[in-house]
Amino acid sequence: MPAAPLRGESLAAGESGLVHSSLHSPSFREGASVAIPFAIASFLIGVSFGIVARPVMGVAAPIVMSAVVFAGSSQFGALAVLAAGGGPFAAILAGVLLNARYAPMGVALAPSLRGGPLRRGAISLSMVDFSWAAAARDGGRFDVPFMVGASVPFFFTWVGGTALGVFAGELLGDPDRLGLDAMFPAFFLALLLGGRGEGDETGGSGGADRRHDRPRVGSLDAAGRPDHRGLRGGRDRARWSRRGSERCRAHRHGGPSVRAGAMSDVWLTIAVLAIATVALRAAGPVLLGGRTLPATVLAVLELFAPPLLAALVVVQTLGDGRSIEIDPRLAGVIAAAAVLLYRRSAALAAIIVAAAVTAALRAMI
Repeated sequence: MPAAPLRGESLAAGESGLVHSSLHSPSFREGASVAIPFAIASFLIGVSFGIVARPVMGVAAPIVMSAVVFAGSSQFGALAVLAAGGGPFAAILAGVLLNARYAPMGVALAPSLRGGPLRRGAISLSMVDFSWAAAARDGGRFDVPFMVGASVPFFFTWVGGTALGVFAGELLGDPDRLGLDAMFPAFFLALLLGGRGEGDETGGSGGADRRHDRPRVGSLDAAGRPDHRGLRGGRDRARWSRRGSERCRAHRHGGPSVRAGAMSDVWLTIAVLAIATVALRAAGPVLLGGRTLPATVLAVLELFAPPLLAALVVVQTLGDGRSIEIDPRLAGVIAAAAVLLYRRSAALAAIIVAAAVTAALRAMI
């Protein structure tokens, strides 16, 4: 008679089965497919991060940061503080504040998760803006395999874009010249408008409209709603880019490179910010996984996304980190809005139009 499996072995087998079924479900593949247009935009934004990060952080650190933090808003925010001469603790605080949104998003996700705390925590680490928003369903539920599938393209394009920006930044030049900073507000505008198609009986709340393979607005997306462009404006990033080119040329000729002390601050920032981001993402799923939240809490969480997305569009279009600034980004975002109003599923086209219009106007001014 075969020995009965130990309780720990049964739990491990159950966890493995849940993971296997999630990764091989049609919903997982659908999420990955729907995310591709937005992931392409994420790739271009990652290139921008790599370009401006190399002069401040060196070669390896920006790529590692994109892999272990995986949250563009906080990465740009921490980078802005370090580039301005701030210390690691100020940079960490900026990054944590920009990622604080993950806590309520994790609470909203928690009732839809099954399995033990480790599995719930691991799944929560895949939560990014688009995937969280696209996976939301009516009644405060989330399609978890869809969310994980939608996050996979984002991870590879974000890290790959960062690497390209680090190694080919000198060839690509100033990201503002290419209008890449206009992609952030256009990205969030596409999330805000792109899901409200005809026949949406929920008025835009809920997750992805599977009939049209696009996200609905009812849920918010987490990773990135803060200003991916960081705490400072485009002019600062342009200066970082020029400094980066000068430092790279000096380094090739035996000149000065990033100071050792500055690099220790960089690695400390990355390590602590990565741990804090994991904690913010995982807290709700680990502590509340599988529990049903009160109806009033779910109602509040369902209303959370649209105003936050709208605020992000405004801040990233008109803000420079310290004040209101009207520049060609505004025209680029208006052009993106026109594309989305004409065809709300054309998210990638709208994002590209925003960058192209912004770049063209900057070239003429």
